[in-house]
Amino acid sequence: MIFKALETENLKVINILRMPLMIIVLFGHTVGFDILPVKWSWDFESIYILVSEAISHTFSRIVVPSFFVFSGYLFFLKIQEFTITIYKEQLRKRIFSLLIPYLAWNLLMLIGILVKVNVFDLLGIPNIEGEEFKNLSLMDIFWNYPLNFPLWYLRDLICMTLLTPLFYLLFRFLGAFGILLLMIPYLLNLEINIPGFSLTGILFFGIGSYFGLKKLDLIITDYKIGLVFILISLILIIVCLNSSQYPYYEQLIRVYAIIGIWAVFYGGYLLSKINNLSNLLIKTAGSVFFIYAVHEIYIINWIKGFFARINKTNDSMLQLMFYFIIPFICLFICYYLYVFLRRIMPTFINLITGNREITLKKNTIKT
Repeated sequence: MIFKALETENLKVINILRMPLMIIVLFGHTVGFDILPVKWSWDFESIYILVSEAISHTFSRIVVPSFFVFSGYLFFLKIQEFTITIYKEQLRKRIFSLLIPYLAWNLLMLIGILVKVNVFDLLGIPNIEGEEFKNLSLMDIFWNYPLNFPLWYLRDLICMTLLTPLFYLLFRFLGAFGILLLMIPYLLNLEINIPGFSLTGILFFGIGSYFGLKKLDLIITDYKIGLVFILISLILIIVCLNSSQYPYYEQLIRVYAIIGIWAVFYGGYLLSKINNLSNLLIKTAGSVFFIYAVHEIYIINWIKGFFARINKTNDSMLQLMFYFIIPFICLFICYYLYVFLRRIMPTFINLITGNREITLKKNTIKT
């Protein structure tokens, strides 16, 4: 009974966090990849850079690690004994929840690019994207990049699923010490640069796997512990903002990611105590994967382009204003696109989202 209550509470908080984390993803994709130096001044340009760097390039670094932890945790949560039979069954399930959606969304991105390229050619509009696309191989399109870039997380998750026997053996024989072994290369940024095997995926999927195997409570519920994690995370965000131009920045932000995920988990617990809000977040959680996969198929870039045309002079006050508007417009469009498509073609939407909506209604969560 104790484990059942723990499982229910953890699944509820994970479900609640899915939409807020998705919103942070949209904020992350509202700005470019370049990390700008922060100036602690009161002019609008400095405020815009501070806010956008704090949210999009610093706070957002806990999003993918959080999803990896959830996935590792949920993979092992209900497994009492990890056998070859169970492993094969889990792989079979992931074909439908991970592999098919991964291939489908990259194919949809490819179709979107081909349509745009041909339309632009017909209209005589120069299209740099078309030239870049011609130089990509199928391996680049469906694996190395991938074409629908945010799906690198799904690609790595597929690889982590294949490695689950190794995670099982690691934690069976070494216990929590196994997490330390995974943490060392992650903190030292010793990436092996093999697509699908990022140290982010290995460490955080591993952390989730350990908690799932040991049937431990993933969510912090103690006020004092939660507050400590929040305070340390805020301090680390400030430190990272001040260190963004130094060589050791990546190591610092990886320390922040490890601490920050627990602060976010505690935040999810606090949200679970606000009934109306938590119910709304749970209700919309089934749309998150669709939003995650579809927003990069031109939607967010077209929205950014629209507001860039309005702000031709790069006015910093408008930039700051639009920075907070763009993610929510994108969220609104993607969510209601999901609602519309699910109504007219539910089978297809179930296929390309791995049946996540159905699974969520059964009080479980797809990894």
